[in-house]
Amino acid sequence: MKSNYLTIMSSYVAISKAISKLFAPFVEVVIHDIECNHIVFIEGGFSKRQVGDPSYLDDGTDWKNLGLDQVVYEKTNVDGRSIKSVSIPLVGDDGTVKELMCINFDVSFFSSMKPFLDAILDTSGHSPKPEALFKNDLDDRIHTFIHAYLARHSLSLVHLTKEHKRDIILELRSKGAFDHKHAAAVIGRTLDLSRASIYNYLKKMD
Repeated sequence: MKSNYLTIMSSYVAISKAISKLFAPFVEVVIHDIECNHIVFIEGGFSKRQVGDPSYLDDGTDWKNLGLDQVVYEKTNVDGRSIKSVSIPLVGDDGTVKELMCINFDVSFFSSMKPFLDAILDTSGHSPKPEALFKNDLDDRIHTFIHAYLARHSLSLVHLTKEHKRDIILELRSKGAFDHKHAAAVIGRTLDLSRASIYNYLKKMD
């Protein structure tokens, strides 16, 4: 039994180290021993806690049925940084919860970037496109149409199927896009299609 416990714990420790390494330096992973009520493992320790520190867990809690792993909660780090956390009860081979794994994500850096990103992405104060520049801008009109199609159907360019591309070409034709001399070249560049493929699509639609 002890051998199985050590094997399971070593697996949890390996997972904890991998998570911390993948998201370094923004993630700390802590494993608490519920019975002893102290920390038995910590990786990426920006909270300045150490193995052996008290866990401050409530005695008598039904950790297995609490649904704790479905709750993301906020904490404040020792230095004031904002932390998002989730705690996962670790069920042993006897069906009981012996440890609690807590994953703490430092979101302070991303929070500090939010006002900057909001300002960069905000287009509410921008002037309309200058008509003299865009009235005959075929590239812009086709790009706008295609990306509106992608947004309507929750798609991205890299995941378009042949059927999606066919539908886009059909809609562009119905809008008169192919009345313009260079439309096939612009559409081909955007959809990663050759001019021959585009004209084959059009022939099949006739």
